[in-house]
Amino acid sequence: MKGSILLVTILMTALLSVGQQNYDKTFPFGKYLPDWALVCKGGQYGFISNNGTEIVKPQYDEIYKFGKYLPDWALVCKGGQFGFISSNGTEIVKPKYDEIKINGHDIDGYINGEKETINK
Repeated sequence: MKGSILLVTILMTALLSVGQQNYDKTFPFGKYLPDWALVCKGGQYGFISNNGTEIVKPQYDEIYKFGKYLPDWALVCKGGQFGFISSNGTEIVKPKYDEIKINGHDIDGYINGEKETINK
């Protein structure tokens, strides 16, 4: 009987840990989006859903709040370069810009001082 309980406990623990990520820190849900939590792993940031599914792999040095610069987009920084992710977790603009400026509806990215318009 004790052996059966031990076996069941081991199997349940193994099943519950399959697919779960180990994060250094998990921040409160709802701070960025209602059902998302910011997570940190190895100094890199990403997001998980409220059921534990990884939405955005921890790969960014910084993630700014959604809607701060553009509706449904969050500015991200990776290796000192800036880009954007969408509120569905997709990388919309690859982090390759030294600087991003938003004037009205135009988004201008600057790479080594050269201006490039980012189409939204």
